[in-house]
Amino acid sequence: MLSRCLEKEPAHRFQSASELEAALTREDVPVGTLVVSSYAIGLDSTGLYYEGPPADETVTALERAARRAIEEGVRPGSRFASAFTPYASRATPALVAALEREATAAGARFVTGATVTAPGFFGPSGRHVDGLTNTVSDVKARLGRKQNVRVYLNRQEVPAPTTKLAVERAIGGAAFEVIVQSEVQLPISQGFGMSAAGALSAALAVNEALDLGMSHTRVVAIAHAAETEARTGLGDVVPASLGGMDVRLESGAPPHAIVRRLAAEADLILAVLGPPMPTRAVLADAAKVKAIGESGRRCVKEFAKAPSLDHLFRLGKQFSVESGLAVGKVREAMEAAAPYGSCSMSMLGNSVFATGQIEPLDALFKGLGAQRYRCKVDSRGARLLTQGA
Repeated sequence: MLSRCLEKEPAHRFQSASELEAALTREDVPVGTLVVSSYAIGLDSTGLYYEGPPADETVTALERAARRAIEEGVRPGSRFASAFTPYASRATPALVAALEREATAAGARFVTGATVTAPGFFGPSGRHVDGLTNTVSDVKARLGRKQNVRVYLNRQEVPAPTTKLAVERAIGGAAFEVIVQSEVQLPISQGFGMSAAGALSAALAVNEALDLGMSHTRVVAIAHAAETEARTGLGDVVPASLGGMDVRLESGAPPHAIVRRLAAEADLILAVLGPPMPTRAVLADAAKVKAIGESGRRCVKEFAKAPSLDHLFRLGKQFSVESGLAVGKVREAMEAAAPYGSCSMSMLGNSVFATGQIEPLDALFKGLGAQRYRCKVDSRGARLLTQGA
């Protein structure tokens, strides 16, 4: 394997055979494959003598993952239990791209990924020597684990692309196996922000559980990016992170977004009046997106002049009608609810949310055949349960 790589001008030259061996311990990489190191993990101590900040979040995640993997494999009671300090480095992206181009042009089979440098061929590489006891068991197997993110919704495994993408971005290239158990009380694809809630809560939990050390602002930005990339929403993560009510003066996520947070207290009733309305399908309709954008900008500008809960409901209703989103039972429910309080369409769903005289509103929506849910406006935003209710 090593000689073949040398004969074929490998896309990456290794400093030692043990580094090459560690890079190719993945079972899905055939023998003889060339390896381009986009990141490298060192199990020796050389890198510790050169100070410098991590190149990016993936470096930090790899270091944490490698440290955890090694620590989990240390023999109980070992006097070296706290002596292992793996470090990681990022290759120059331009160099990685150049090596990939050359390998492709040469028709060579190659794989790009993180490689590991071990300081020796025996214990550090997972081999056993008669008469000696390895401090760490199965070094290669522990470091060769693949990243695997699985999401369960109310105990059923689901694709959940937004949540999965948020978790993957949070942990970077680290080979963690993450199982997300989400419990929801509201239906999805009905405008209640379930995709955003799932992504944000999972990212917050992973950051805490794996001690990733990211700020709350950074976690929100990751969840927001996942939501927009998966096209399951365009801005539900930021308000979910804040609580109360907000005015978005500049789109995006922190630190780019300009958001004005407003206090709001109210008892709400949510009513589902029709089948799910997948956000992705709506966002794929260019004409509808244009109408949404034009009406939305006008309403946000007007709301910013005099923000209040009443104004939010009135302009929300106006927006849903102008944009052509409110049709059928949704529009009927908004009009019928007027004598009992304020009602607007949930974005984006065949559903409405209302406040005012809750009991008459509940009876009204029940008469329309709606599923109803009662809740309150949360004033604190997304947080870990360990931080209090």
